Amino acid sequence: MGAFTFRVDGNFVDVRRYMKGIEAGLRKDAVVPAVNKTAARVKTAVVRQISKEAGSKQKPLRKKIVVIKARKGSSARARNFATVDASEAKSINLIEYVRPSQRKTNFFNKSSRTKRGEKKYKAKGVIATVGKKRKTYGGAFIGTAKGGDLKVFRRIGRRRDKITQVPGPSPGAYFKRPATHAFMRKVAETHFPVELNRAVKMVIAREARKNR
Repeated sequence: MGAFTFRVDGNFVDVRRYMKGIEAGLRKDAVVPAVNKTAARVKTAVVRQISKEAGSKQKPLRKKIVVIKARKGSSARARNFATVDASEAKSINLIEYVRPSQRKTNFFNKSSRTKRGEKKYKAKGVIATVGKKRKTYGGAFIGTAKGGDLKVFRRIGRRRDKITQVPGPSPGAYFKRPATHAFMRKVAETHFPVELNRAVKMVIAREARKNR
């Protein structure tokens, strides 16, 4: 015999059942986890990016930028998409942009006397680094908030007991920039195929074990 023929006769019930199981598994156990893992990677990347641009720490940003996950379930509950949400990423107090060694009560407001007897302050306000630039926020000072944390304040009017917190740059403003969205899209497009491929292999291996 110079040839070999492999032939399958009869119905394909078992084959259809096997393929249906894989298809359902892919939707539920491959796509959703891949989407969520990709969204988590996007969040990590954008937090790092905004932190670098704004000159702030990553920890407060991680708390304010959240991932609303995709989820498995019935058609009514299923979500095949995840959202990186920065709606709560409002302004962070300016203290986060002050050098750690200078985060002390009234650090910039300490005064001394010149040789002529004139009063001289260390600075005319709080000095903070926003992005790569150091800026003096005139009339601001570092004080203790009700919770015991150090914050940057500014007086309102002439009364010493009326003060308000001084906000730093808004992470939400950085997040909304077209360049930031383009950056996030690139991260997602890079990582999603990798995560999906890994999840698909796991589903196929699982279904194969079931049908042994």
